[in-house]
Amino acid sequence: MLKNVIINLNNFLFFRGENRIMGDKLLLKSKDRNVLIFSEITKDYDWFLRLLIENEKITDSLINSLTSEQQNFIKYMVPILLKEATSEWKESSRPPIDLGEDRSQWGNCSLCNKPNRYLHFIDNRKSGKTINVGSECVKEYAFNETDIIYQRKEARKIRRLSILNDKIPGVKNIVENWKDRLDKFEILIPAPLSKNYEQLGEKLQKIYDDFLSGKGSESAIYQIHKLIQQGEDEIKEFEDYVKKERDNEFIVTRNMVNWLKRQNNSKASKALEWVREEGRVSYRVAHRIAEKGFMETVKTKMNAYLNNIGVFIEGILPIEESYIIKIIPLEQCFMQMKHEDLVLHFGWIMFNEEVLTPLSVKNVLKHCKIVDEKSIDVLLKAIAGNLKSSPIKVKGYVYDYNEVVIHDLSKNLFLLLNLKEFVAKYKLLAFEQIATLISDLQSSKGKYVNIGEYIRLRERAGYINL
Repeated sequence: MLKNVIINLNNFLFFRGENRIMGDKLLLKSKDRNVLIFSEITKDYDWFLRLLIENEKITDSLINSLTSEQQNFIKYMVPILLKEATSEWKESSRPPIDLGEDRSQWGNCSLCNKPNRYLHFIDNRKSGKTINVGSECVKEYAFNETDIIYQRKEARKIRRLSILNDKIPGVKNIVENWKDRLDKFEILIPAPLSKNYEQLGEKLQKIYDDFLSGKGSESAIYQIHKLIQQGEDEIKEFEDYVKKERDNEFIVTRNMVNWLKRQNNSKASKALEWVREEGRVSYRVAHRIAEKGFMETVKTKMNAYLNNIGVFIEGILPIEESYIIKIIPLEQCFMQMKHEDLVLHFGWIMFNEEVLTPLSVKNVLKHCKIVDEKSIDVLLKAIAGNLKSSPIKVKGYVYDYNEVVIHDLSKNLFLLLNLKEFVAKYKLLAFEQIATLISDLQSSKGKYVNIGEYIRLRERAGYINL
């Protein structure tokens, strides 16, 4: 009775096996071939259905023996047919059958021919045909519920696409990947240059969609072909542009564009809008692009000016979006400056813009941050040495406790302050005695300590006497 219900072509089908058969590449899995044979959509293409039925293995050599039109069909249309063929099927209302533990009694899947203990049933929505499949094939092909009206509409589209694909091989890929081709270039194609190409793509998409839906006439094929050719002419212009601008230091690279997209914030979005329009990194947008490659460019360009005043960019920290800065004579003191600060305040010199912040050691230091223990030690010793003749001294510090002790000679009092805040606020004292900073330091609010007791308390913690 089971044989009367199930249409099982196991004698006809074959097991999947290896992907290469005697050196000949298998281009279509046996399961995919069988889905196509069982499905109604394939009946619209007589020669292709005969090819499937007459050849158990659809191999590279078999395809090469076909006409160019047939090869074109298999290359571009078969993936679409397979997707549509799969959607014809749904799980049957008939429950699966358990054939027991005896393997000799198991039934073969109609698609892969693999023995299965549990047989499922699927129905073809168009023909009413029922076949049995194994558990894995049900999962792999995801036989889902699809409206029959939608299916018929899709079948008509596929038929129209086949006609179009005969005339323009790969037309579906060309239309769908139209905009993506712009993203393949290593540098950004600016909006003024790409505008016509994008408009051609919009026009092409509409004519293409209309043709597939049945609205367009045969003349649409000529229009589509012409638009594609015009698009190719635009692509050649883009290639010439890339060759010409590739070595421009401020050209917008694809890496910059991708970096801006990943930021996903309003500033980056605005920057992306500007660079798309201009095709160049300008002064107004440069501080918003902390992409690694661009930071390397900034490092090289800025060092040409900074080195003249004894400042050196030693390296970049892309994750922190910062530069490692060294200032002579603080040889062992390494500082960090944010990309945004460096370019905003001093980037004018790279772009020949009006001076925003004059380029000087003091101004560079203002925007630097000292974060590591060794650099803080070097800086504090420089400050201590520079304040020898002032009414206030830097006595010592404990890095692990984030504490620094200053000695106010006018009051003969020792004041405990926050180390990192002290470094950030008074770092300029490492280079010169600035009266306003010394006055501010004298009026600082902190905790007064007995220096002897404090040193004994912090000696084990690594108190450094300056």
